[in-house]
Amino acid sequence: MHKRFFPHLFTTYFSQIIGALFGILVIKLIALHLTPEDLGVFFTGKRIVNLGIPLLTLNLGMSLAKFNNRSPENAESLLLFSFFFVSSIFIVTFIFITIIDGNIVAWLWNDLKYHYLFLGIWVLLYATAVSTICSGYWRGVEDFGRMNLTNVSYQIMSVLVLLFTIIFENQRIHFIVQYFLYNSVAIFLFNILILLFSNFPNKIRTTRFKGIIGKIKPILRSFINFGIRRIPSGFFYMAIFFIPIIAASGFISLTMAAYIGIIISIANLLMLVGFPLNLLFLPKFSGFDAKMERKEILEKAQMVFDFSLSVVLLISPLLYFFVDEIIILLLNKSYMVIGPYMELFSFGVGPFLIFVILRGILDGIENYPYINMITGVGMIVTIILSIGTIIFGWGMGGLTLAFTMGLILMGLGTIYIFLTRIKLQIMYKRNLISFGWVLLLYICFYGFKLFSQSQMTSTVILAKGFIILLVGFLSIWIYKVNQYPWFVKAMKLFNK
Repeated sequence: MHKRFFPHLFTTYFSQIIGALFGILVIKLIALHLTPEDLGVFFTGKRIVNLGIPLLTLNLGMSLAKFNNRSPENAESLLLFSFFFVSSIFIVTFIFITIIDGNIVAWLWNDLKYHYLFLGIWVLLYATAVSTICSGYWRGVEDFGRMNLTNVSYQIMSVLVLLFTIIFENQRIHFIVQYFLYNSVAIFLFNILILLFSNFPNKIRTTRFKGIIGKIKPILRSFINFGIRRIPSGFFYMAIFFIPIIAASGFISLTMAAYIGIIISIANLLMLVGFPLNLLFLPKFSGFDAKMERKEILEKAQMVFDFSLSVVLLISPLLYFFVDEIIILLLNKSYMVIGPYMELFSFGVGPFLIFVILRGILDGIENYPYINMITGVGMIVTIILSIGTIIFGWGMGGLTLAFTMGLILMGLGTIYIFLTRIKLQIMYKRNLISFGWVLLLYICFYGFKLFSQSQMTSTVILAKGFIILLVGFLSIWIYKVNQYPWFVKAMKLFNK
């Protein structure tokens, strides 16, 4: 890959880690400041924003990431068109939704007393859409520094605004509404400032709207279609993260919505393991698709595929092993009740991260939206299991299972597409060894948990530290002995 790929990957990972730490801080502060019921309302509002992004933006952020790499001369014109298009959709839908928002609130929370939340949610949706469009623009032109700044500023602003709202809370306005409104203004202004302090103003100084349309007209249809054809995938994906919370808040309890919301938020935090690769792979592989032979592209894709199966799947047993510590670190001991459900959720983390990483390659080299089928299957299963939970009273276990199965099926669906459509290979000895290693770790970690239940906490923590070091050394030994291609290449780069 390009010689700048690994420096870009390092800075992207660093920014994602910083963003994740601020994301953890938001959850921690919110959990301390709000009651479990209000926490459920907050998570529901955040899920509405996430669910609305692909519908409001028409996935034009992803279109910018793909087409700006192929047509850099049109990058600024495509960004301006995207701003105009998304703003027009926002204004029209805002007017429409304002008329019927009472019905929507009654459906989401089963109580009209939350009517006042809608303005804050809708304004935050627009600010997030602007941030998504800007991030897609920087991603497409491969200005990964500003892309990372745009992404990490979203989380940093969330913490700073939250602290501001806590300190200067206006008792006449609900806390969650204040936070959403202040956060929207901060996110919007910061993204505009990043654009203004770049070369963007110089490039568009003499540009008029008619000139923009004329310049990008030859690719405009393909540009819009690429995003629109993937709208279902964005909707299906967000629905997997949204439906369990809606099922809990509307039909079970807001406390249960808070608990499942915590697990879903942890899934979003864990996504940082694979998301930096996703961010870089879409524009990179889009460029490869325009310049390289198919065979050479598939060799690169196979290496990433093998890496995902051998390394990324390890995240699942590791999360299972450290569930108690994660709950205490992110929240407090009063939330230990969700421990068993976190253990169940861990089975979906590895497949989910495989989906996150490989999606960048899939969208980069394929115009057909296979991603719709992948996310659609996951959403259908999540809906079925959520409905079953409501009808049969499966409670928190049912909601967790619904969400986890959605994640697992997205991962399995991605693997299936790569095997059948992209024509990659999975039945290598090294991949079978990787699957066996993950299964063995689950069995060993389960045995350790049974044995350590009666032990001192400090002793257990020391033992876990030793075990994780041993797992790390054994994993590296497995990769070295079996000559995993990605490991061999990494060692060559390291030894240069």
